Amino acid sequence: NATNANYYDANSPDQLPEIFTAELEGLQALAVQNLRVRIKRLDFCDSLTLLANYPTAVAPDNTTKISIGNLVSEEERTMVVAMEVPAIPLVADGKPAADLEGERLVEVEVRYDLLKADQVTSHEWKQMVRVLPVQDEKDLRINSEVIGIVSAQEAGKTLSDAVSDADLGRVEEAKQRLISAIRQLKTYPQSARTADGLRILQDFLNRLEAMGHWSARERKSARYHSNFYRKMSSQEMWTGAEEAPSFSKPRRPRKNDDEPQAPDATEK
Repeated sequence: NATNANYYDANSPDQLPEIFTAELEGLQALAVQNLRVRIKRLDFCDSLTLLANYPTAVAPDNTTKISIGNLVSEEERTMVVAMEVPAIPLVADGKPAADLEGERLVEVEVRYDLLKADQVTSHEWKQMVRVLPVQDEKDLRINSEVIGIVSAQEAGKTLSDAVSDADLGRVEEAKQRLISAIRQLKTYPQSARTADGLRILQDFLNRLEAMGHWSARERKSARYHSNFYRKMSSQEMWTGAEEAPSFSKPRRPRKNDDEPQAPDATEK
């Protein structure tokens, strides 16, 4: 947590060489360094909650600064921020008193250093995010891909909170937290990523109910799953015993030139 490093759950010494190889090759493939995000709350954002798991600092001017770190070539990483938005007041005719462009929610600023063969260049990107009210619920536009991403990171955050509950001896509270999150995720449009989140929550709920507590091994596994889902890196190596989450495309250790490449399981 202090260094924003990768977190692995190696449940056997046999996994260590592959983990170190993947990490060292990742250093050679670095494409972006010091990626950080700055989010400033504006008129219609009462609060921010980070579902992802990155070092965060909040400034007095309602600005949240998030350190994402380094990315390797072709890596995709996702960060979810939940925002509390107040009700937009109505005018006399019952219509929302809103700007035609939408009300100002947050200002987002992204900064990073791009690594090239012969130079390092700094880049900056900014965008204003707005919310546009509708008068009828059927006019809402649902983005299923985004909901799937939110589901995965909500599951990771819930698992982290449940571990904290169990650490304090509040096993029943941990189980209720998992049950409530499972119930919530089932109301979302279903997708592969929503299924990912439901699977890990149900799996750890079953383990907690069977054991009545979490052993050190179960606790470490839960922490690992939580960290992996809240970072949502496409390239980070998956060490879980079950099938890798749908968003993961783990790096493979480089093979010798004369060694045949393993078939890609995603190619059908």
